[in-house]
Amino acid sequence: MKKPVNLSDAVTLINHGPTVLVSVDDPGLGKPNVFALAWITPVGFEPPALVMLVGAGNYSHKLISEAREFVVNIPNSSLVEKVDYCGNVSGRDVDKFKAAGLTAVPAQKVKAPLVGECIGHLECRVTETKPWGEDTLFFAEVVAASAEEGLFTDRWHIENPAARSIHHMGGHWYAVAASAVEVRNVGL
Repeated sequence: MKKPVNLSDAVTLINHGPTVLVSVDDPGLGKPNVFALAWITPVGFEPPALVMLVGAGNYSHKLISEAREFVVNIPNSSLVEKVDYCGNVSGRDVDKFKAAGLTAVPAQKVKAPLVGECIGHLECRVTETKPWGEDTLFFAEVVAASAEEGLFTDRWHIENPAARSIHHMGGHWYAVAASAVEVRNVGL
């Protein structure tokens, strides 16, 4: 028997991709900011592209709107407490890189820094924005990508604990990807 789910919790029924740390440069101050984001998805291969939903009232929304570029950093499960912190404190008031003990590392193609402790990075340039209620959808092209050697080939090797991503489940709850399943028999 199924039970009703409150509509305010409905979207947490979908276990989306990993929770990421998005870094962005403040064009006015030259000070980077970093925030946690679970509402992000790939939307194209050629060119590689993604879309993310960011609250219009967030400090990072302002920075992304001005800079028109950012980095999607993929943390592993060892960073879950730092990710949660970066998702619950505003960069208007705190230097989150410093407070969370994260390292800003120069990127290849954008001014926003990489988060050095993360295992993968997608450097992005905004191509389009679309208002969505009180939030904004940022569409972006991936202009450079990198991953920790030995943890990624054509997929994350999550059988290695260092490659295990985290997935936001609502509130301060996260799931950790812990096993991979290969399906070889496609013709049922």
